[in-house]
Amino acid sequence: MTEDCKKSIELLSHYLAGTLDEVDRDLVYAHLMKCLPCKGVMQDLDSIVNIAVELREEMFITFPDENVIWQRINGSRSASS
Repeated sequence: MTEDCKKSIELLSHYLAGTLDEVDRDLVYAHLMKCLPCKGVMQDLDSIVNIAVELREEMFITFPDENVIWQRINGSRSASS
């Protein structure tokens, strides 16, 4: 895994949430356009959050909201680094 991959993966949840500043957003976007493994990670993370939201809404299953899920994902990534 390259340093660009590490940086981009650290920022993925914020990228998907639209909370990055323009510089970081452009950095992640450019990296995802050329790195298929990182793009796959982004798609997986996005799917996890979307499925959790759907389950909560359609099946009345109590899951934390998507912001809590992203916080947990970020926390676990930081702890494992």
